[in-house]
Amino acid sequence: MPKITLVTIIILVVLIILGTFMYLKMTKKNQEPKNMEQDINYLQVLQSIAEKIADLKVDYPQLAEFSPIANMNAESLVINYGYHTHQAEYHGGWASGVPSPDDDGIWFYIDFHDPDSQAQIHTQPENIAKCLGKKRVQFLILEGEKAKSLSSKINTILLDHGIETCDD
Repeated sequence: MPKITLVTIIILVVLIILGTFMYLKMTKKNQEPKNMEQDINYLQVLQSIAEKIADLKVDYPQLAEFSPIANMNAESLVINYGYHTHQAEYHGGWASGVPSPDDDGIWFYIDFHDPDSQAQIHTQPENIAKCLGKKRVQFLILEGEKAKSLSSKINTILLDHGIETCDD
């Protein structure tokens, strides 16, 4: 019969402690309520997102004309911005109904809406549903070929504001 050394016992104890810690952490995470509706001021969250996007102007020339005040509609909870854009040259899909960016341009749209919305812009099958509390979050972006990509930066801002993949 093999001998159990002190090192083996220590390793087993450490593994048991780590396993217990991970189990408790997962259990606690699953019991915590996600973004409860009463805790969320959607307008404040959207304003903060707009301000964080404006902070990126220094590194992204295509944000030169972005303004948290001018490009946000507080009533409909929308941020809509276009810079160096033109009318879409193709038909079909959501991108045909929004401005297309020039090579150095950008267009993006962020909104908070009811999950049962049937507006065309909210029913894009290729998008992974994102949520904040009881609202769905739509983020669409078109970037010019020569523009420094901003998509991942905006996605990070959204994540930092509690926006996550929907459960359903």
